[in-house]
Amino acid sequence: MYTSVMDFKKTFQLIGLPPEEAEILSILYKEGNLKISEISSKTSVPRTSIYMRLKSLERGGYVTRSKKGKISSFVPKNPEHILERLDSTTSQFSEILPSLLRATEHSGKRPKITFYESQFGIETIYKDMVRCARSKDIVYVVESAETIKENLERLSGRFILAWQKNMIEKNIITQGVITGDAQTIFANLSEQLKNVLRQRASTVRLQSPANFPFSINLYLVGNDKTYICVPQNELVMKIESEEIHQSLLTMYHLLYAAARPIQLSELLK
Repeated sequence: MYTSVMDFKKTFQLIGLPPEEAEILSILYKEGNLKISEISSKTSVPRTSIYMRLKSLERGGYVTRSKKGKISSFVPKNPEHILERLDSTTSQFSEILPSLLRATEHSGKRPKITFYESQFGIETIYKDMVRCARSKDIVYVVESAETIKENLERLSGRFILAWQKNMIEKNIITQGVITGDAQTIFANLSEQLKNVLRQRASTVRLQSPANFPFSINLYLVGNDKTYICVPQNELVMKIESEEIHQSLLTMYHLLYAAARPIQLSELLK
């Protein structure tokens, strides 16, 4: 049976790829090895966006790049890789979901869970946090040095700056627990980003990496929204449930109480 590019695109979007990346990957599976100029002529993706989208696909392990002289071309990886990514996604979240879902058993209310994948998914949840939080709301944050570093590598400097400024403009407060080894990462941030962070209404505490129970980013927003992000695998989950939010908030406060306070100015010096 003939499978159209549009069918491929829909499938790739179902596993979390943003529309432009899904379209590029679809044409690569149909056509094979293509140069950027050829991808541009065969898709509706603006040429200015193609290189960035290809880099994201390459990072995600969906395509490989070959070079002949100064000309790069791209070829899709074996389709089995997509199945591996789906298995990986299931595995990551299957470890988290059972304990979270148990929190909803007595209420009878089923949580609304949305999955995202790729850099697009990470950007989506950060934008959603700003949209959902109200002025003077506290966003509770748990991050390890590893996940902070991964996010800085995957998200553009422009996006990070814009997001931080949006948090300031909306007067959203953050209260966070990070691992002590993240201090070096903050010290090496650009001066432009440091200056923006100094304007944030934010408190931070440090926890020893040895006592840190997460290999994920955790964000608690409002009364019912939980965001779980695994940036090293570009996987994101949004859970809308008051019971799950409250259970994780209780755990967060225990972690925060045991952590060491540090001034933001000291972290950014």
